[in-house]
Amino acid sequence: MKTLRLIACLLMAAGVWAAQPLRYALELTVRPERPEFSGVVRIAVRLDAATQQLTLNAKDLTVTEAEVRLSGRRVAAHASVLNPEEMRLEWPEPLGPGEAEVEIRYQGRIDEKAMEGPYRRQVDGQWYVFTTFTAIEARRAIPCFDEPRFKTPWQVTLHVRREHRAFSNAPLESEVEEAEGMKAVRFVETAPLPSEIVAFAVGPFDTVNGPDAGQQKVPVRVVTPQGRAEQGRYAADVTDRVMTGLERYTGIPYPFRKLDHLARAEGAFGAVENPGLINYQQSTLLAEPGKDSEQWRERLRQIMTHELAHQWFGNLVTQAGWEDVWLSEGFATWLAGVTMDAEHPAPEKNLAAVAARERIMGADAGPKARPVRVPMRSRAELNDVYSRVVYQKGAAVLLMLEGWHGAERFQRELQTYLKRRPYGTATTDDLAQVLDAGQTLHSFLDQPGVPAIQVKRKCAGGRGGLVVEQAAGEAKWAVPVCWKSNSGKACTLLTGATREVELEACPAWVFANAGGTGYYRTVWTDEELAALAEGGLAELSAAERLTLVYDLKAGGQGRALLALLARDAQPRVAQAATEALKAVKEPKQEKP
Repeated sequence: MKTLRLIACLLMAAGVWAAQPLRYALELTVRPERPEFSGVVRIAVRLDAATQQLTLNAKDLTVTEAEVRLSGRRVAAHASVLNPEEMRLEWPEPLGPGEAEVEIRYQGRIDEKAMEGPYRRQVDGQWYVFTTFTAIEARRAIPCFDEPRFKTPWQVTLHVRREHRAFSNAPLESEVEEAEGMKAVRFVETAPLPSEIVAFAVGPFDTVNGPDAGQQKVPVRVVTPQGRAEQGRYAADVTDRVMTGLERYTGIPYPFRKLDHLARAEGAFGAVENPGLINYQQSTLLAEPGKDSEQWRERLRQIMTHELAHQWFGNLVTQAGWEDVWLSEGFATWLAGVTMDAEHPAPEKNLAAVAARERIMGADAGPKARPVRVPMRSRAELNDVYSRVVYQKGAAVLLMLEGWHGAERFQRELQTYLKRRPYGTATTDDLAQVLDAGQTLHSFLDQPGVPAIQVKRKCAGGRGGLVVEQAAGEAKWAVPVCWKSNSGKACTLLTGATREVELEACPAWVFANAGGTGYYRTVWTDEELAALAEGGLAELSAAERLTLVYDLKAGGQGRALLALLARDAQPRVAQAATEALKAVKEPKQEKP
């Protein structure tokens, strides 16, 4: 019975809902020192047909009163718990089709032990309220349509104590004093957002302002617990640098009206990309005295870049369903890597990405590997929605596509993808259409595993050529194989077990993963490895040499070449080769 209820809780992903939310008006009364809150939400919904009921997501909420209004008619509604994830509103006479307004008054809890939904914490003896609604926890605070494909504007009003400060996704519209030492803090209506990235915070916060950021001079603040504002100074000051770089890449100005970075006491994730109110663990965002090192600063820039990248990939254009969450997390991971690479010398390009890819390849080749794209039908399944394979393999596939298409073309294609769906949703197929890469995307994202590729020279009669094949005769992937030789770089899309490529001349050597960007293992023959060692090793970039080290280690071969690479001028390459030598055994000597 429990399993059936859990499956039922997300049936809207299959399209069974008969209503579409159009906008929300939310009012909450929040006192951080109290473990409960009260709220009223007004939801404009489009009813597709005449109906006497409506199903919404709600968890641990108690409805005190509800009504539905349409075309001048007002009907009281009865609320009942349908299952642990949903509530049903029912009324005595059919309403619709058309646009209705549903009003629900309710109460909920603000748990001091929770790390999701609305929760509260004490910092230096004072209470604060934070929210983490990702992935399906908005329903703990708001009866709503709690799925990413339902994007609507939100107008939020928070009733709080006069001495407290309140924050949400949008800029402040008004602040009005109320009775009993309270005030109403009203925020302007947001751009269309899914419920998972709606956010608020209440408490005795301090703020530190940074320079206005980006092309539109967006106001920037860091929001901290009381007395810690100066610890957020670096984060406030560096925001413009990070935002400007992302605007340059995406070709679109930062798509929201303000940006607060919130330091929260605890939470389920290291950071959450709520537009206008990104939240972070305190240790990430705030530099305590004596800890403001360059290493800490670089780590903060990396995390901030990831969260700000989400403002385009995930917030401006949102995945239409949970199976495509890689369109948010994979993109933010990859784009943060691209941006951080720009801070380092060109010879170090892609080194961090190659190392990250190696780590996920190890997991992706294991017996418990899962695909990047997995349908999510229950809360239990959603516990794995943010698997690291979504972040890291998603990012690695994007790196491969960038290497295949070329950086400039790939950037133009991604700008097209974003500009086609501003404030809307997208699927993997929508991206594939722009990239003309549907076969490749689905073969890498819909199944686990790592392809093994072998490239051999085939030269005879004064003509040159290559034989490119999926090792062991497999043809499970559509692999963009890009190689490098003394004649330059070229690519082919390998959709079968093998492909022969004609060349104008026979190359002296060939490296089967140009740029080190491909998500595949190279299986080396002794002949091709010897040719590379003799004439091509000095022509490889650091990322290519690091890729070579990892492939040799995985194949248990090339010990002599690994010994040479253990003395490489690039420390990452030398360290990886030294580690690989421990795993690759000496070749056996035949007896005379």
